[in-house]
Amino acid sequence: MSKLFNLFFVFSSALFAASTNEIYLKSMNENEPSNLFDNCVNVVTGNFVMEEEIIANGVEPVKLKKTYFSLNNFDSRSKDVKSQDEYVLAGWSYTEGLKAYFYDYTVDIIESDYAIHSFQISSDVSKKSDKKKLEGKSVFEFKNSSCLAKHLNQNNPQPVDPKEIIVYMNGAKDLFVIYPDGKEKYYKRENANANYFLLKEEKLENHNRIEYIYDEHSNIKEIRSKNPSGSKVYAWIKFKYQNPDPEFPDKNKSKHDFSIITSDNKNYEYKYNNFYPIITNKERSEHPFFILENVNSNQGNERFNYHLSNKRTHPLLKTAKLPDMTLREVDYYFLGSKNPEVGVEVRDINDFRFERVKLLKEPANLDGSFVTTYKFYY
Repeated sequence: MSKLFNLFFVFSSALFAASTNEIYLKSMNENEPSNLFDNCVNVVTGNFVMEEEIIANGVEPVKLKKTYFSLNNFDSRSKDVKSQDEYVLAGWSYTEGLKAYFYDYTVDIIESDYAIHSFQISSDVSKKSDKKKLEGKSVFEFKNSSCLAKHLNQNNPQPVDPKEIIVYMNGAKDLFVIYPDGKEKYYKRENANANYFLLKEEKLENHNRIEYIYDEHSNIKEIRSKNPSGSKVYAWIKFKYQNPDPEFPDKNKSKHDFSIITSDNKNYEYKYNNFYPIITNKERSEHPFFILENVNSNQGNERFNYHLSNKRTHPLLKTAKLPDMTLREVDYYFLGSKNPEVGVEVRDINDFRFERVKLLKEPANLDGSFVTTYKFYY
């Protein structure tokens, strides 16, 4: 992994030297499960990241992962069908892994650790352990593994060997994935010509089940956990969309607003705004990003600010409260002579430093001002 790094860190205070060195060494160690510096900067890509969970507690908890991964000019999410929704939402994501993508007789399964396992259709079932069950099915063989464009960190240091995963289709609409540890996933597509399947149910290692319910526009509507027979619901998370139709006009800033309630009485309301990036003094982008501005919740409200005044630049998160409740202000490498803190002039958008994290700041005084704690040189 060390070959991937050309990051050099300069820190504002010697007081941080010991802990900083420990964090840096951990980040460089390929055996460690995290690539995050100070729990918020990806040291491989230079992106600012956040990850937290919404949990509906119960006998079998239901968990929803909320992530942010800042955009940059070298971002492949704008072109990758698996990440286009996240790109439009300026780096925010809530429902990764709910789709399996089908193309050229290949199916891509997205795992919770952001790994993508690709399987190619094959008629040979002779090497599979459960031959009888697979007879007459469209069986897939492992092809290769990759990861989502952002790949925040390695949450699973001992991932399942994808060669041991059984994948098959029963007819044209039903897709089954069976893992060597006993877990199973069932996907379905309503249209036999659709290029993706929706995750409908998971059977866990303890035989409890997680059920996924969608609306007519394929938006996730409810996630619920059940006992093995499916007769008892343990916990649930429900979604309500202000404008569920994806064709709702972009000019409406509320297009992506939605709310969440849980079985243990948590509620969250997500409010967005549309932002058209500045191209020149007289020109704005034709299509907007939708930036998350407020989360109103009985668990505590959040407000997010962004860098929005720079030309030819994505909307980038400026202030954020991390899951450990520490407040951060983030600055990035911008075009021109806007980087005096590091003595760098970024001349064009193809500069590899453009839009990567430049400074991390923390609150210094009661007046709300911030002081730079880390500088990042690339």
